[in-house]
Amino acid sequence: MEEKKAAIIADKKIRDGISITFYDRSLEIVGDRWQVELAGEVKIRVSETFWAAVHESDGDLLDCVRKKIGSRLHFSVSRIRNFVDQEDKQPVLDEMVRRFEENIMHYLDSPNFTQKLFVKNFNEAREKCIAERNQAALPDQPEDEDQGPADFSDLFK
Repeated sequence: MEEKKAAIIADKKIRDGISITFYDRSLEIVGDRWQVELAGEVKIRVSETFWAAVHESDGDLLDCVRKKIGSRLHFSVSRIRNFVDQEDKQPVLDEMVRRFEENIMHYLDSPNFTQKLFVKNFNEAREKCIAERNQAALPDQPEDEDQGPADFSDLFK
């Protein structure tokens, strides 16, 4: 099989600050058969209104979270159809785009979607920052030198 290459099919602006890009990541499997994959990547500009709703008293933690999230949120969805005939590849891909637009665009256009995605990303980034902070607070452990296999002979007396 070949390495997956992504060709941009369409790039659409849903509403202010939100865009979606469709990628064709299809692979030729064998002969004239394809694995047709449609990937959709949603990019959402993170505005200060998102940050204004955050209640975090630890300024250092908030700075760490801001760095991890950055200026954009990303949301990816993919759909795959296997063993598609070469002649049917483009119609199948077109149908996948059409269905994606029918089914998920309403969800993406919801005003609650962006806020919920931000909260999810914020919580994940916050947990990573806390874990990094806790890891950094641990005393440096000397690396164990390889002493050979452990001696368990006392267990068998």
